[in-house]
Amino acid sequence: MNANDFLAKYGIRNFYHFTERANLDSIRRYGLLSLAELERLNIQNVHFASDSESRSVDVHYGLNDYVRLAFVNQHPMEYVAKSKGRIKDSIFLSISSSVILQDGIRVAGGVAYQQGVSIYNLSEACEHLDFDVLLLRSDWKNSAIMSRVMAARKYELLIPKCIAPELIIGL
Repeated sequence: MNANDFLAKYGIRNFYHFTERANLDSIRRYGLLSLAELERLNIQNVHFASDSESRSVDVHYGLNDYVRLAFVNQHPMEYVAKSKGRIKDSIFLSISSSVILQDGIRVAGGVAYQQGVSIYNLSEACEHLDFDVLLLRSDWKNSAIMSRVMAARKYELLIPKCIAPELIIGL
C-alpha cells in the first residue's frame, strides 16, 4: 500500500508528537529534529522525554536519525516520561499527514528502540501491523481488542532528520 492509499483508507489527517512544552520555542524555530540533527546543529537546553540510555540505544541502531511520531494523540512513552519526571508539562503536537510522503520514512511495530521491535517501510508495515484496530472503529470494551489497541498505540512513524515547522499544525 502506498502512502496516499494508507492515508485514505484510515482517514488520517494528522500524526502526533509529544514533547515538553518548554521545547516549543526551539521547535518553532527549527521544527522537530532527530537527535542526530540536534547534535549536528549544536542545539542546547533540550528537554528530552527519553533517558540517556535509550538515546544511546538509538545511536547504536541508527534510530537517532529519525523523529518519532504516533498514529494517535496518545503514546505509552508519554506516560512513562511523565511518571519518571523526564518531562513535566507535555504537549501533543499535530503533524500534517503529508509528512508520510517524505522519502525514507519507516514504521516501528512498537517503541522503536526496544529489543525485538521490527521496523518496516510503509508497505511492509501494512502487511505486518494491526492498523485496523488502532485507526478504524473497534469495540474497545472487548478486552481482547483492547489489548491489541494497547500494543498498536506503541507503533511509531519514523521521519528522517526533521519535520519542518510548517508541517506542525497550530504551532
